[in-house]
Amino acid sequence: MSDISSTTIIKKIGKSNFATAVDFYLQPIFDVSTFKCVGAEALMRGLHRHSVISPGEFLHHLEGSDDMTPLGNYILHQALRFLQEQILPRKPDFFMTINLCTQQVNDARFRDILTDLFLTTGVPVSQVIFEITGPVEAITPVGQANLCQLREEGYAFAWDDVATLADVAQKMAVSACDYVKLDRSCLKQGNSEPTHEVICAIQQHDAVIIAEGVETMAQTSMLLKHNVVRAQGFLFSRPMRKTDFTRTYL
Repeated sequence: MSDISSTTIIKKIGKSNFATAVDFYLQPIFDVSTFKCVGAEALMRGLHRHSVISPGEFLHHLEGSDDMTPLGNYILHQALRFLQEQILPRKPDFFMTINLCTQQVNDARFRDILTDLFLTTGVPVSQVIFEITGPVEAITPVGQANLCQLREEGYAFAWDDVATLADVAQKMAVSACDYVKLDRSCLKQGNSEPTHEVICAIQQHDAVIIAEGVETMAQTSMLLKHNVVRAQGFLFSRPMRKTDFTRTYL
């Protein structure tokens, strides 16, 4: 994608024109024991004319800027509204995972913002999992306090991109989490033994695993063997437009 598209999106975000700059797609999450769709991850996408832009094209230009938190909060609000208005009336047991950048978590106002959003949208706290993305060292004491207080109030959090035993130890030392997203690299051929060790380490922390990047039936068999039942990946579905998700799974 051209630099012009990314530059245009970044300028719109800088002016808080979020509705014309970004939207979100949904990647279905499946129960691999039944092959039924049980949830979805909201994935940010950039918008430029008639094109959909990968976040990798523009987000890295915004990292560390004051625009990241309001941008993340906008996507969060839109995802919660879609969950409440379109998904839960049809599938009340569905859940949604929504990414949070560490700047959102570190915001002293984040707990109040999150509470207000759930009151406004009416979404049950139990139907949402927040994925913490970005480097672990970026979580500040304020962010740790936010996570601790929100978990005590029933909010669920997940560490994203966990691939090694070091990842498990490092991230759980920052904050305990209810879920862990198992990185797609763990499913590569030849990684069976280290992946088993990572899965066992996660389960010892009483965290539920959601595997990413599942592409083959052999991988689902391996996951089931290790009591991992939630997964997403191209074997099940690519990220979808909201209208396609609604038509296909709701």
